Amino acid sequence: MSVFRNDVGRPSNKTIMIRSILKGICLIIVIVAVFAGGYLLNIHQDEQTDKQVKNDENKVVNTTKKSQEKTEFDVNKVTTKNIGSDGFLENAIEVYVYENKLDSDKYPSDKIINITPIDDVAVIELRSELNILLLVNQKGEVLYDFERDNDYYYCSDNNYSSECHKYEVNGNTIKYIVSDLGQDISYTTCVLNYNKDVLREYEITYEDGKLSKPNKLSSMSGKEYIEKHNIDCSR
Repeated sequence: MSVFRNDVGRPSNKTIMIRSILKGICLIIVIVAVFAGGYLLNIHQDEQTDKQVKNDENKVVNTTKKSQEKTEFDVNKVTTKNIGSDGFLENAIEVYVYENKLDSDKYPSDKIINITPIDDVAVIELRSELNILLLVNQKGEVLYDFERDNDYYYCSDNNYSSECHKYEVNGNTIKYIVSDLGQDISYTTCVLNYNKDVLREYEITYEDGKLSKPNKLSSMSGKEYIEKHNIDCSR
């Protein structure tokens, strides 16, 4: 390293040239080191930014998933209030679902017979002159009334007809019977509905927040009902 020593007298041209080259090399090394440090720092900052972006994206996804999660229907959130005679029933009640009142004028009842939750909704059976079957959400909205076209009514009492049965739930599928037998079964089957359906069995499915269209499983005409039950239409 004698080229860097300050000897007595003027250094030779060779020494000056070597010193200049070495200084240039040192300067280049410093510049490269500065640029390399900046480049590495920039990469690190980019990695941190990407990591933060991914974390933010995961938070958004998790928040969205959480907001989309359905809350299972809590049967304890269905309550009643006695209101006495409503002009139709002597001991009528008002039904509240998650503190939301059902339309008691449209669905008059004096007792809740059964509640069956399906995901975030529930099948609620009410006692009335003819029992009422409803599919209700947590807002107290009736998603489906199990009557059909206003001519058929939910048929749950097998004392009314041996074919009637209470609704059945299998997973997300509800099976039920509706009837158009009328109060005078003989007259209805012999005169009004001899060639029409007096009983129909349906099933409907509620899944992923969607309600399927009713699927008719079977039916019985007035003629078939007369033959099965030996009804005398000559009277």
